[in-house]
Amino acid sequence: MKKKRNWKYSLFLVLVISSLWLFRLLIMDVVKVSGTSMLSAYKDGDMVLVQKSCSIQRYDVVVINAKRAVFFSNKYIKRVIGLPGDILQIREGQVYVNGEKLDDVVTVKMDYAGIAADEIIIGAEEYFVLGDNRNNSYDSRYEEFGIINKKDIWGKVVFPER
Repeated sequence: MKKKRNWKYSLFLVLVISSLWLFRLLIMDVVKVSGTSMLSAYKDGDMVLVQKSCSIQRYDVVVINAKRAVFFSNKYIKRVIGLPGDILQIREGQVYVNGEKLDDVVTVKMDYAGIAADEIIIGAEEYFVLGDNRNNSYDSRYEEFGIINKKDIWGKVVFPER
């Protein structure tokens, strides 16, 4: 009788652990913010809850899986500025979307426009992202980082939402 009870307990533990693992893999995960590119909304060391497989809107904060080498990948946290189909440009330190100045959550003028100095068209399934700490952020303005494909978005930050 005792052996049967241990078997059921072990099966229960395996099911609970498997369910939690699947939940983190498919639905939600916790990510630690690394760096200062999202100051003042998020600081280095903050923990955020990320929802996977969700719709992305302008101003959403997303976590991006940016592969930097074959065996190494980083997750970046950035704010979505440009959506699929948008025409985006950075002029005089300000973001313009579809010809109109963006009513941005960040009011600091950017020192560097990068690839957005000239108008760019955001393709289908693509997003233009910026860090809130605009003058200290490695983001879509940089050719090496570039415009983000939807498949590279790990998920959307849902808590704490700022």
